[in-house]
Amino acid sequence: MINKILLIILMGVLLVGLIVPGSLGDSVTSKKVFQVNAQNPLIDTAEKANKPITKMDLPLTPEQINAQLEEIKSNIAQLEDKADKVVYYDLGTVPAEKIQHFLKQETDKIASFQKEIEHKLTTSMETNNYWEGIVYQLVLLELDELNKKAKTVTEELEIYIQQKIIQGLNEQLDMLNNRINYYESKITELGAFLTKIINDQGSSDSKISEVKASLQELESSINKDVVAAESHKKDAESTHDQELVAEFTKAIGTLEQELASIKALTEKVNNYIVQYENDADHDGVDNTKDNCLNNANSDQKDSDGDGIGDACDVTPYPPQNNTEDTYATKYKELSEQLSNYEDEYSEYKDKYKDAQEEGNDKKVDKYKEKLNDLDDDLDKLRDDIKDLIKEVKSAPGDHKNMLDELEDLKDDIDKLKDKIYNLLNEKSTPEDASNYLIPSVKSTTTPEVVLEPLNLTPSNPESISNESLLGEWRYIAWLTAGIVIVFAVILFLLAALLTQKQTK
Repeated sequence: MINKILLIILMGVLLVGLIVPGSLGDSVTSKKVFQVNAQNPLIDTAEKANKPITKMDLPLTPEQINAQLEEIKSNIAQLEDKADKVVYYDLGTVPAEKIQHFLKQETDKIASFQKEIEHKLTTSMETNNYWEGIVYQLVLLELDELNKKAKTVTEELEIYIQQKIIQGLNEQLDMLNNRINYYESKITELGAFLTKIINDQGSSDSKISEVKASLQELESSINKDVVAAESHKKDAESTHDQELVAEFTKAIGTLEQELASIKALTEKVNNYIVQYENDADHDGVDNTKDNCLNNANSDQKDSDGDGIGDACDVTPYPPQNNTEDTYATKYKELSEQLSNYEDEYSEYKDKYKDAQEEGNDKKVDKYKEKLNDLDDDLDKLRDDIKDLIKEVKSAPGDHKNMLDELEDLKDDIDKLKDKIYNLLNEKSTPEDASNYLIPSVKSTTTPEVVLEPLNLTPSNPESISNESLLGEWRYIAWLTAGIVIVFAVILFLLAALLTQKQTK
């Protein structure tokens, strides 16, 4: 009797082992995409309890889980490929930061999905639905791997961005050091020029004004460089490159020392101006009493008594005949003509530079031609002065002052011709100092990289195969069947043992 009972139990167990895998597989295959409808018992229960349904309370189908996993996998794979291209082709920080932004979206999506699956896992365990719980645990493992991959790509991009920032800062540091060397040479040059002016009592106020203007331009340029250097130093601190931070700190200190040097020179210029503001030619005679305002003559000698000191009087001696008056008249005409040419030069120079800035080649050629014509006119004027010098030298009497004035006039012509030559040949002057400012780090351009927009909209679950998840369900079903069969074999062996005992 016992043998029959055990045999019946054995057959039942075997039957269960054969039926369970198929029924479990059929149940997974027969599930459709989840749709909320009025026949859902969960919703009916919630409506009766007057309780709102949340997304986490609703069941997830295998198709929905697989669809979201495939979508995240695809997006991360695309971003990883684009990140590799950015680093390999050295496309710059802008595309790298864009990819980081998209990776952040994916990690946020993974976090949200993980939270939802963890809720489902907890519910499955509470309801003793262990097979469903195993599936949720597998999903969580795969989400964790995807999250690690996204974080790895993000860290690689962060390293690349830091390297690009350091490279750009090193370039800015090199430019800044070049500017520091330029400032040092200009300050030395202006200091020597100022010393010469102070020692030369006959220097004009225009020269001291030029020095003061140059110092002001240098000070303005250095102040801008200090601001730029401090900004670069902050960027260097963000990279934690202490050596680079130290280099920018050193450069800022050098710039501040140069500012102090400029301040000392400017104070020296101001003191000089105050000291001699009432004595234009620095000869110790007040401007209101000086009979030769632009030439130093402390003796105030006036041989002809006309109120003009001999040092600047074209005819310092009483005229013996009409010859001296004739020379004075010619000199005056030549001097006025040179003054007119100087006015023309100032006008043409401004218009020529304006045309260059506008990029108007037609106007540039026009004023270049006018400046060349002016240069020819100066040559003619110089020849006239040479002729007058020869005439004065050959005339009887002492005409030293007249000859000196004519020589000065000739030198003024040469200076004006040099200005024309420098302008047409674009010679640099101290005024160009402001053109060497350090460009901003943010002015560095990087090649544009085209990032195709990711398709972040949820995919249609019906269009995605559920082969992988279905395979997992079948594996669990067959494992269960195997356990049942092993249990049946054990029962069979027990039955055989009991039979042998009864026979004995």
